[in-house]
Formats: sequence, structure tokens, C-alpha cells
Amino acid sequence: MRHHPLHFMLYCAQMFNANYHSHSKYCHHASGELTEYAEEAVKAGLKEIGISDHIPLSKKAKEVLAPYIRHSGSLSLRMDFVDLPSYLSDIASVKSAFKNQLNVLAGFESEYNEFDADYYRLMREKVDYLNLGIHYVYNDGILYDFMDNKVHEDGGIRRIEKKDVMVYAENCIAALDSKLFSQMVHPDVFMRCIRAEDFDSRMEECSRAIIESAVKNEVCLEINTSDIFRSSAGFCRLRYPAENFWKIVSGYKKARILIGTDAHEPERIADFQMEYVSDFMERFKLKVEPAMKI
Repeated sequence: MRHHPLHFMLYCAQMFNANYHSHSKYCHHASGELTEYAEEAVKAGLKEIGISDHIPLSKKAKEVLAPYIRHSGSLSLRMDFVDLPSYLSDIASVKSAFKNQLNVLAGFESEYNEFDADYYRLMREKVDYLNLGIHYVYNDGILYDFMDNKVHEDGGIRRIEKKDVMVYAENCIAALDSKLFSQMVHPDVFMRCIRAEDFDSRMEECSRAIIESAVKNEVCLEINTSDIFRSSAGFCRLRYPAENFWKIVSGYKKARILIGTDAHEPERIADFQMEYVSDFMERFKLKVEPAMKI
């Protein structure tokens, strides 16, 4: 174990007081009642949490993306629109019940389809914040699924290639320029599809475009700890936080950074993987925000 200077450890202790990336039973691929997430957060000493289940697909999105929905978990595993009133009411109840112990914020995690811009603006008005979490990109009749490493085109399926990452970057920039989002979660998710040793000048160009847009629009970039947890448990190889991406972030002194656990079970609401993340932050000289500014 690396021994950190005391001042750095004290700084880190302040960074692990809030989590704005968590899911619940409402997204249909996580578990736990919202009260359980709040209870675990209080036990862990958190001061603020945000509940950010995946935004329901709009009517327009269901029409446009209909050919892909049953073939893509990124599209199918999310909140149903019929659950929206209960979701918002449930968060309001938890917020009230824990008001003397914990600040609870309502949010959504959302992709960005430009044909749905008005829908995102409407949904933003219902919550405290939006997380930008791009799992798929729909562009010119092609679905790029960066979570499943698949491109659906011309009736067939192929793997994501390096040339496809610019599609991801361009979608990120359009979303960030909309001014609707407070945080971009797992901004390095495209590294699920690209091996670290294949990170080249094209990957760097895409990374810089995303980072510079986030800086310009004052959107926080998230160091996501969920893959650290899964890889340490033997479920997968570690794909993010991607060192190649965050090394570039370290060169942008105005980049705003948060740490998120991407909790899908209540007990992971404060699973910041502190030892790994502390080492990561120190190695790349990353400064993390203590809280989200909405």
C-alpha cells in the first residue's frame, strides 16, 4: 500500500462526502429501495447524494429506435415512463424523511439524441440535475452501442472500431453544449471498446474534444468507480477510469472532477474504492470537487 502525505489524505477525506451517480429498482437493472440508499449513505457519513436512474425513452425515441430496443440493454434496461410519478414522489419522500441527516437530490442519467432536445429540457425541469451518461449514439440510421461494443448497421452487427469513437465525441459535445447537464458520468466509457494499447492520436483527439467541451460548459467529469469494484471482484477487466483519458484531463487545470460510484445496490452508494482512487488522483495530480454545483 502506498503511504500518502497527511495533507493529501485529509484532502481525500473531504472528497468522499457526496455521490451523484446511483440507481435503484426503478431502472430495472439495479436493486434496492430509495430509503435503503439513504440509510447506507448516512451510515457511511455522506452529506449529499443524488438519485439518477436512467431517463425513460420518449415516445419519439421509442419510434426511431424501435428496431434496436430488444437487442440493446442500453435501450431496454431503464425506467418505464409509467414509473416516473412514483420515482419522483419516492425521492421527495426520502428527501423529507432524511432532511436532518442527508441532502437528497433528484436526477436522471440521460443520453442525448438531438431529435429529443425538447424532451430533455422538459425532463430537466422535473429534477435537480441531469447526468450525461452516453451508452449509445444514434446517427444517420446507425446505432453505436458503446456499452455492448456493437454497431447496428445495414441489418447486421459489428464491433466498435477506433473510427467510431469520433461519433461518440461529437455526440458528447452536442449534449454538453445544450447546457442541460451538470455532470458527465463515465466520460471514458468508449475505452470499454478500445484496448489501452490501441490508444492513438485519434483517441487523444476525441478525448481532448470531450474534455475541452466539458471545461467550456462547466460540466463535471466523473471518475467512475464501478469498474474498479467489478474488476477487483473478478467480474471483468478494468476498463475505466482509463489512464490514457485521465492523463489528458490532468493537463486541464479548469476541469471539474467528481467521483461517482454508479451504485446499483444500496451497499455501494459510498463504495468509492478509496485506496485505488486516492492513488489515481495523486498519480495524475487530479483535483476533485467536494460537491456538485447545480
